Amino acid sequence: MGTTTGTLAKQAVSNATVSQAAGYYSAFNLSTVDTNLATANIKSGVSIFGVAGKPEVVDTAGATAVPGDILTGKTAFVGGSQVTGTVTAGGNVTGVNGAQTITVPDGLYTGSKTATAIDTNLVASNIKCGVTIFGVKGTAESTDGRYIDHCDGTVTDVATGLMWTQNANLGGVMTWVDAVAYCNNMNAGAGTYGYTGWRLPSVQQQDGPSGPMGKPELDTLGRPGGIPGAMPYSMPGAPFFTGVQPGCYWSGTTFNVFTDFACVVDLYDGDVVVSGKTGATFVWPVRAG
Repeated sequence: MGTTTGTLAKQAVSNATVSQAAGYYSAFNLSTVDTNLATANIKSGVSIFGVAGKPEVVDTAGATAVPGDILTGKTAFVGGSQVTGTVTAGGNVTGVNGAQTITVPDGLYTGSKTATAIDTNLVASNIKCGVTIFGVKGTAESTDGRYIDHCDGTVTDVATGLMWTQNANLGGVMTWVDAVAYCNNMNAGAGTYGYTGWRLPSVQQQDGPSGPMGKPELDTLGRPGGIPGAMPYSMPGAPFFTGVQPGCYWSGTTFNVFTDFACVVDLYDGDVVVSGKTGATFVWPVRAG
């Protein structure tokens, strides 16, 4: 029986197909056959022909981010596509009325955030009356030891216990009869600023029917310690009162000599004089505090 000798043809490896012709091949590296066989093209955690996948190559099909979820200038991959962020990063907030700087870290925040949610101490009762912090208007009573600002349009003089309207010129000038009626009207219903008992301040007349007058309640506002007639005198004003006029204010006391006159107090110097009731002077209501 004869012997047949076959001849194997030498083949060249082709990257055009996964099927290679029979034959023999020179030694080769799979990566040279298909240059796409590289780490950067293989999913993380997977090895193909000994080539490990790149950690950054992941399946992004389940990602749900949109530009509004990502900071401006930052990118991410969602469903195989690159997404560029549009969200402005946080920054520094500097107080307008002071040097205090509050640092807000860079980051993303869902929905609207209020300062009160960040610091629960940011409430009206913790802020001085007349001061607003991050939109919260203070209602805490402010005091200098003598005057208490109740943040409701009234101020109490601790030295005398009297409560005054914070505005010393609510109604402008008017006659004595109108001034009495003005204070009475303040007591209608629940009362002005939530209080009743408003009246014109009084003056005590001393030393007989024609003697000098003293101890006016209005006079105490400009006296040290609230002592009537004490020297020196200074016109009451800021920070607790507004609209104080350097002129005469009605008292509720009728002159004990001529009843068509009433006692008035000049808040420029604290002097007590009389004026005809048909004249027009200022009104500063008071009540027992």
